[in-house]
This record gives sequence, C-alpha cells and structure tokens, in this order.
Amino acid sequence: MYAVHLTAIDKANNHKSSRKLVFYDDISRVSTLPNKVTRIETAAASTNYTWVIEDTNIIRAKWTERFINSRHDSNRWLTAVSSYPSIEDVYDDHHGKRTVDEVPNVHGLFKAQVSFSDSLLSVGPLGIFQLNSARRIVG
Repeated sequence: MYAVHLTAIDKANNHKSSRKLVFYDDISRVSTLPNKVTRIETAAASTNYTWVIEDTNIIRAKWTERFINSRHDSNRWLTAVSSYPSIEDVYDDHHGKRTVDEVPNVHGLFKAQVSFSDSLLSVGPLGIFQLNSARRIVG
C-alpha cells in the first residue's frame, strides 16, 4: 500500500495537503481455506448439494469464505486507512478503487475459470458453458 501526498504552498506560506492511496501487490497468491467448500446453490439439499435434480436454466455456485489471500489478511491491506494529521478529510482519498474506507472481503473470487468435458456442452469465455439444449451454466 502506498500513499502519495501532494502539498500546495502559496507565496504567503499557506498550505493544504491531499492524499491518494495506491494498492500494489505483484505477487498475489490465493489459496483455499480448510473445511470450506464451493456450494452449488441450485443443487438439491437432499443430495448434499451434489446434484441438480430439477430442470433449471441457470446453475449458481457460491464460494463465499472459500478462498483467502494471506498476504492481504496478514498485512491488513483491505482495512480502513487511518486519517493523516496534516490532511483534512475533504482532501483525503474518498474516490477511486482504493479509498480510505475498508474494502469488504467475503473471501471469494471475482473471476473464475472452469472447464470440463461433456459432449452436450460447448465452452464459452470465462467459465460460461452453453448447453446444446440452450441452457446455461454460470460459474
């Protein structure tokens, strides 16, 4: 996590400072949490969420609390950023992708790639498969 401070000073030596936060992680690693599973929400509870037994056009997978980036957690890079003494709140970073506010973390993924083989499916981009009978699987 980086903070860039900009201070403007006029000829009368009045000054105001602002701050921009920048998050950079060039060696990000995501792993799975033990005892957490990916659940197919459209699967039947009676099959322990293993099989979809009703005809449906969409299959929903839920993996909240399944994945973790240990570096983000241990370094607390997603927590709220403390105010800085010489920077008024109005000039602090409240806009953009990484602000002073906490970044909510559900220990999930925002992008997944899924693949498997079945003669009834044709593979589409980013884990979206088109069934030959015009049904979709969304991962």
